[in-house]
Amino acid sequence: MSALPNLAADFPAPELEAWEALVLKGLKGAGFEERLVAHTEDGLRIEPLYTRRDELPEAPPPGQAPWLRGPAIGRTAWDIRARCELADPIAANRAILA
Repeated sequence: MSALPNLAADFPAPELEAWEALVLKGLKGAGFEERLVAHTEDGLRIEPLYTRRDELPEAPPPGQAPWLRGPAIGRTAWDIRARCELADPIAANRAILA
Protein backbone atom coordinates (compact mmCIF):
# COMPACT_ATOMS: atom_id res chain seq x y z
CA MET A 1 0.00 0.00 0.00
CA SER A 2 1.37 3.43 -0.88
CA ALA A 3 1.63 6.26 1.63
CA LEU A 4 -1.12 8.84 1.71
CA PRO A 5 -0.24 12.17 0.10
CA ASN A 6 0.42 15.16 2.35
CA LEU A 7 -2.42 17.46 1.29
CA ALA A 8 -1.02 20.39 3.29
CA ALA A 9 2.45 20.27 1.69
CA ASP A 10 1.66 23.02 -0.85
CA PHE A 11 0.40 25.47 1.76
CA PRO A 12 2.56 27.71 3.96
CA ALA A 13 2.72 26.90 7.67
CA PRO A 14 -0.05 28.85 9.45
CA GLU A 15 0.94 31.59 11.86
CA LEU A 16 -1.09 32.18 15.02
CA GLU A 17 -0.69 35.94 14.65
CA ALA A 18 -2.20 35.83 11.13
CA TRP A 19 -5.16 33.84 12.46
CA GLU A 20 -5.69 36.34 15.28
CA ALA A 21 -5.57 39.25 12.81
CA LEU A 22 -8.22 37.61 10.61
CA VAL A 23 -10.40 36.88 13.64
CA LEU A 24 -10.22 40.48 14.87
CA LYS A 25 -11.06 41.70 11.37
CA GLY A 26 -14.05 39.34 11.23
CA LEU A 27 -15.30 40.47 14.64
CA LYS A 28 -15.60 44.03 13.29
CA GLY A 29 -14.89 45.71 16.60
CA ALA A 30 -16.69 43.18 18.83
CA GLY A 31 -14.65 41.98 21.80
CA PHE A 32 -12.59 38.81 21.33
CA GLU A 33 -13.11 37.73 24.95
CA GLU A 34 -16.86 38.34 24.96
CA ARG A 35 -17.57 36.69 21.60
CA LEU A 36 -15.14 33.79 21.35
CA VAL A 37 -13.92 32.78 24.81
CA ALA A 38 -16.36 30.53 26.66
CA HIS A 39 -16.46 29.42 30.29
CA THR A 40 -17.78 26.24 31.87
CA GLU A 41 -20.25 26.38 34.75
CA ASP A 42 -17.39 26.08 37.20
CA GLY A 43 -15.40 28.90 35.60
CA LEU A 44 -12.89 27.04 33.42
CA ARG A 45 -11.84 29.06 30.38
CA ILE A 46 -12.40 27.53 26.92
CA GLU A 47 -10.33 29.15 24.19
CA PRO A 48 -11.60 29.31 20.58
CA LEU A 49 -8.37 27.73 19.29
CA TYR A 50 -5.77 25.47 20.86
CA THR A 51 -2.34 24.82 19.35
CA ARG A 52 0.64 22.64 20.19
CA ARG A 53 1.91 25.52 22.36
CA ASP A 54 -0.95 24.73 24.76
CA GLU A 55 0.03 21.09 25.24
CA LEU A 56 1.39 20.00 28.59
CA PRO A 57 4.44 17.76 28.57
CA GLU A 58 3.59 14.14 29.21
CA ALA A 59 5.01 12.52 32.32
CA PRO A 60 7.75 9.95 31.62
CA PRO A 61 6.86 6.25 31.75
CA PRO A 62 7.16 4.42 35.08
CA GLY A 63 10.72 3.59 36.05
CA GLN A 64 12.25 6.75 34.59
CA ALA A 65 13.22 9.97 36.35
CA PRO A 66 11.60 11.88 38.00
CA TRP A 67 9.62 8.75 38.95
CA LEU A 68 6.27 10.49 38.96
CA ARG A 69 3.15 9.33 37.13
CA GLY A 70 -0.49 10.27 36.77
CA PRO A 71 -2.47 12.09 39.45
CA ALA A 72 0.21 11.54 42.10
CA ILE A 73 2.42 14.20 40.52
CA GLY A 74 2.99 17.05 42.95
CA ARG A 75 0.96 15.48 45.75
CA THR A 76 2.54 14.66 49.05
CA ALA A 77 -0.46 13.79 51.25
CA TRP A 78 -3.47 11.49 51.04
CA ASP A 79 -6.47 12.67 49.06
CA ILE A 80 -9.90 11.40 50.09
CA ARG A 81 -12.88 11.87 47.77
CA ALA A 82 -16.52 10.86 47.81
CA ARG A 83 -18.77 10.47 44.78
CA CYS A 84 -21.85 12.70 44.47
CA GLU A 85 -24.37 11.55 41.86
CA LEU A 86 -27.09 14.19 42.19
CA ALA A 87 -28.36 15.38 38.79
CA ASP A 88 -29.16 18.92 39.93
CA PRO A 89 -25.88 20.90 40.22
CA ILE A 90 -27.27 23.25 42.89
CA ALA A 91 -28.46 20.35 45.05
CA ALA A 92 -25.14 18.56 44.49
CA ASN A 93 -23.21 21.67 45.57
CA ARG A 94 -25.30 21.98 48.75
CA ALA A 95 -24.82 18.29 49.56
CA ILE A 96 -21.05 18.48 49.00
CA LEU A 97 -20.66 21.62 51.11
CA ALA A 98 -22.71 20.08 53.90
